[in-house]
Amino acid sequence: LETITEFIMPKTDTPGANDALVHRFIDSAVNDVVEEDEQTIFKSGLKEIETKSQSGFNKSFSDLDTDEMDFIVSHFHREAEKKLKVDPDSKHIFPLLRQLTVVGFFTSEIGSTQVLRHNPIPGEYLGCVPFGPDDVMMAQAGGAY
Repeated sequence: LETITEFIMPKTDTPGANDALVHRFIDSAVNDVVEEDEQTIFKSGLKEIETKSQSGFNKSFSDLDTDEMDFIVSHFHREAEKKLKVDPDSKHIFPLLRQLTVVGFFTSEIGSTQVLRHNPIPGEYLGCVPFGPDDVMMAQAGGAY
């Protein structure tokens, strides 16, 4: 998982998926958040990626060179596109893996502060501010939200 997420979002002049520990995010999301049918698709899909790597190159996916990884990932990408054209409601590992990689990266501290423009305006969040007896709250000031 670590290797394929880094392949999808590699380190360049910006951090990559491994820098943001995206594989940990995905592991947690798949086990704790994703529906059971998608968990099964995801886990069996990882096994299929490993099987394809072994049958095509006699190596584990994590031992492949960049061109070999590109071949495997492209195969699963094309497979997912074909499957989704036939049945838009079908499930495949590749779109889920790509989506979780991107979400995991850009919601991480590294992704959101070192890659995205991070500008904490309007400033710090003060969630509990004491009000005095004469202070006007938003709803009382005429704003209906």
